[in-house]
Order: sequence, then structure tokens, then C-alpha cells
Amino acid sequence: MGEDTEVSGVRVGPDFFPGYSADPDGDKQVRFCIFAYRYDLGPDPEMKLVAVDAAGNRSEARFRHKLFPRRFRQRTIRLSPAFLQQVVPAILNENPQLSSQGDLVKDFLQINDGLRQANHQTIKQLSSQSEPRFLWNEAFAQLSRSKVESLFADHRTYLYEGREIDRQDHVGFDLSVVKHYPIEASNAGVVRYADLLGIYGNTILVDHGCGLFSLYGHLSSIAVQAGDRVGKGQVLGRSGATGLAAGDHLHFGLFLHGIPVNPTEWWDPKWVRERVLDRIREHTGGSATAGS
Repeated sequence: MGEDTEVSGVRVGPDFFPGYSADPDGDKQVRFCIFAYRYDLGPDPEMKLVAVDAAGNRSEARFRHKLFPRRFRQRTIRLSPAFLQQVVPAILNENPQLSSQGDLVKDFLQINDGLRQANHQTIKQLSSQSEPRFLWNEAFAQLSRSKVESLFADHRTYLYEGREIDRQDHVGFDLSVVKHYPIEASNAGVVRYADLLGIYGNTILVDHGCGLFSLYGHLSSIAVQAGDRVGKGQVLGRSGATGLAAGDHLHFGLFLHGIPVNPTEWWDPKWVRERVLDRIREHTGGSATAGS
């Protein structure tokens, strides 16, 4: 990269992932980019390196990256009148931008689709506030003692009274332990959001730097506020059943510049070391870029 480069990064299909200085105290021309292959992209998406200088001149170069496409589970969610009565009026009351249509099923659909999309747009917007450096230096952690109830990218078909009414993808893990279990930060970072967030109910979003955010949803209580710096394992709140949840659990998600990514990779110390940390250190003389 040249000294006058203003914007750099990688485009994967429709998604852009910005680049960052690999060594803020060293060579400013050495940059890195963490990019993701979105789980629902088709095969062989176009990938480009992108650089834009101060005058607006744009340079692009295609490259190939070996992909290992995965198939995700198909799940059926059977909705009951009791569940809709339990969650729909509460969510409408918490989100005044939504208006009841006088029908629980129609109201559920505007929550499960429209509100879900709006919530993910909020996450994407918050990623623009991400600190331009890593705030962590080791693998992320799954909630202690937790049992996995739902997986990342489960394709869900929703049935009501035996008929299909909707389809959505579950972009995180549902983890359960016991009721009101202490929810620990998966890694060090800065709290960017701690409030109600639509389908996720009481939610905390932690910025881990360079556009990587963790989400903790359906909480019964929140113990931190926006701007707090948190350490790995620090208690953020307690599990619950707020938002679009049938029972007490944690919805945990990871987002890279607003794009949902699979937490299992970031929970893997070998993957984090080989795919992220070691590759950056190769270009910075062995110095670590992460810090607290």
C-alpha cells in the first residue's frame, strides 16, 4: 500500500471488509484485513483487494482463496398460540416503530423478518465504531458449562397450526446452563451496546476491535453499560428469556463488520493462532498487535 492510501480492504461478493495498519508504530504501508465468506453466499464469489488513495483513485485486484463450503442443518420450529401470546405483545410494546396488525401471526412475521433485519442493521452500524486494533490476544471462549441447543446458520422453517408461515436463518449459538446463569464475556473488549434489541431482548454487544463484535442476547439482566472495558470471563449479565425466546438461554453470536461468522472457529485456539495472530505477526517482526 502507498502512503496516501485512504481506504483499503477486501471485497467478498457484496461484502466489504476494511483493512487496518498491521503495525501502528511501524511501517504504515503494511496493512491487514480479516475477511469472511458469508455462510449464505453462493459458490465461488468474486474476491478483490481494494485500495483508494486520497485523490479518490481506486485500484482493485482479483485473487482466489480456497473455500470449504458447508451444509447447515434444517430445523422445524412449531409455534403455538401460547408462545405467540407470550412474546409478540411484549416485543411490540418494546418497539414502538412496529404497529400491531390485530393478528398474532401477522405480528410475529413482522417481528421475525422485518425487526430481525433492522436489528442486524443496527449491529452493522455499530461496527463502524470499532477500535482499529485488536483488544484481545487469545481465542474466544464458549460460555462455561453450557450445552448447545441450536447451531450457527440453522435453516429454520416456522410452522403454525401445521402450515409453514416463515423461514429464517439462526446466526448464532443458543447456549443453556441453568436459569439466570452468569454470562461471561467471550473475550476482552469494549461494550458498545447494552439495552433492548428487538428479537434479542436484553442484549449486550462487545467490540473486540477491527470490526469484530460478540452478541449476548435474551438476558434477564445487564450488569455493564456502553463504554465499559471488559476482560475475558467478566460477568456481563444473566441469562433469560427476553425477546423472541421460548425459554431461558443465551443467544451468542459473532459478527465481523456486521456479517455473522461461525463462533466455533473463534473458539478454536489453533484456528485463531494460525489464521489470524501468526499471519499478522509475520509482517510485524513478531510483535503482537493485540492489547488491552
